[in-house]
Amino acid sequence: MEFITNPETRANIEIELMKRRIESEKNKHLADNAFVLRKYEDFLKVKELIAKAEHSFNRIEGYSKNEDVNSDYWRTQLPSYQRTIDLHKAQVQEVIENLAQKGIDVTQIEFQTKTTEDKIAELNEKLEELPEIKEKMVEQYKIEKAEMLKENENRDYVKERGEENFFLFKAVTRINVGIENAVRGQVIQNDNLLQEETTTIRRR
Repeated sequence: MEFITNPETRANIEIELMKRRIESEKNKHLADNAFVLRKYEDFLKVKELIAKAEHSFNRIEGYSKNEDVNSDYWRTQLPSYQRTIDLHKAQVQEVIENLAQKGIDVTQIEFQTKTTEDKIAELNEKLEELPEIKEKMVEQYKIEKAEMLKENENRDYVKERGEENFFLFKAVTRINVGIENAVRGQVIQNDNLLQEETTTIRRR
């Protein structure tokens, strides 16, 4: 595989891989959470009724504190709203007992659900941080690319100088060999002349 040198392209690929890993883990937790929640849907429904009843009670309580002509009326309604809350709380306890008979621990499920929801929230934060991480990656990859280009330039210079030195060495060697051959030839020529002169003298 060819090494990718474009900083933007490298960052995009890295971020896409990170995004897929995070989303895959998030989907796994969502599936696990949905499976767990199905085990105690009745409990959640009653809990929702309690939340609605408490919201209504707080609203009526607010009306009763307005000190207007209707405040006395709203105060008389508060016990009724409180009874609704108490009724739903009793239903919650009943549902908990029914689930316990089926081997379902509501407390454990609530803890597991909370843990899963916290993990999903953490993964969502990671997804939101990806754009910022990408910017940092691009800057880092730009620095790496600049350093790589500089190293390549230095490497090319050293290679070029090496080639020059190699050819220079060969040229000098050829010159030296030429000089040696010339000197050797001159020595041989001188020896021959000397021998000829010696022979001539002896003949006389």
